[in-house]
Amino acid sequence: MRRVPVTAVPIRWGDIRRAWRTSGPHRADALRTVVAAETRQRHAFLAGSGSTALWMLLRALRQFKPDRTEVVLPAYGVPSLHLVVKKAGLTSRLCDIDPETLGFQMGDLDRVVGESTLAVIAVHLFGIPQPLEEVAARARRVGAVLIEDVAQALGGRLGDRPVPHVGEAGFVSFDRGKNVSAYGGGAAVTSDERLSEMLRSEEAALHSMPTARHGLWPLVLPLYMLAMRPRWYGAFFPLVHRYKLVAPHADLVFSRLRPLQASLLLELWPRFEPINYRRGLTGRYLNDWLRRLPGLRLPRVPEGAYPVFNRLPVIFESSAVLARVQSNLFARGIDSAVMYPKAVHQVYPEAGEGRSLPHAEGVAPLVLTLPTHPYLRPQDLETILDVFETCLGR
Repeated sequence: MRRVPVTAVPIRWGDIRRAWRTSGPHRADALRTVVAAETRQRHAFLAGSGSTALWMLLRALRQFKPDRTEVVLPAYGVPSLHLVVKKAGLTSRLCDIDPETLGFQMGDLDRVVGESTLAVIAVHLFGIPQPLEEVAARARRVGAVLIEDVAQALGGRLGDRPVPHVGEAGFVSFDRGKNVSAYGGGAAVTSDERLSEMLRSEEAALHSMPTARHGLWPLVLPLYMLAMRPRWYGAFFPLVHRYKLVAPHADLVFSRLRPLQASLLLELWPRFEPINYRRGLTGRYLNDWLRRLPGLRLPRVPEGAYPVFNRLPVIFESSAVLARVQSNLFARGIDSAVMYPKAVHQVYPEAGEGRSLPHAEGVAPLVLTLPTHPYLRPQDLETILDVFETCLGR
């Protein structure tokens, strides 16, 4: 049965063959140049994951301000950001979210930033670029740095400015499920010269992936390529489903980017903008239709934003209706996912300081994410809309 995965990147056999043929240390330099140009930053530093890139950034920043020990994170979103902060020897401070944008709630941000704040990490969640001028002003008022998490939004823009757009630094990810993926990888980006010197040292100090995992990666990549194709995903689903991350990370391994990954990313890059364009069109089409239905809310897209919709988030009023929609989509061959079913402090209680963060706690179990990738056909979009209209009424 043809089944549409919730995330997918169109990788071809020719991409893998050419990546093998051209792989080498020189490809890393070319990828740094491409990533820096894409983000309009002067410098890019490669890593084995987006988490590793953030870890590098935090370690570099801490050398400038060793007396600052706290990092502010949104309470809804990627729980593993807390683990990265912890591994860098720092403390997470969670900020509640604005349920309309899924970005920071400004009143709560004022409460959690202070003289101990080293950095504020703002996330462009689900590929929707967020205006961060107010966040940057609040961070700089206390002498902190704004880091933009562009893991899901690389290629997104606000007006003519790509993200990251106002922060002193940012980081991207090339892991599974991202808009361009080599089944792993990431990069830290900045235009700050002092910070770039520190990051250069951090990148050089990274170790290679442990031998066992490194050796398996060339075998996993062709399977990953096939498994993400709707024609094959149904057959692979029992296996893929077993390896989907359902439990929180207990720990993280930080490593350098593999040369073959750098080479593959360079092969994929010429198609990156067209893929993002397709994602944007698909996301806007679904967004415009679904917001007409009762019992749903779609996050507000800022004026002038060019979203690249890593997934389309749909916020339900009822968990029972969400479950019914998800079940019906699955029965008709469309995967969807409640991507972050708990707020960060509900996953890692030590991050929450015993606080209640009501908006994050309320939104988390009610956000269903839908596919936007280029493997979607027009009839798949009609299936999605038909399921929603049947379950919620016009």
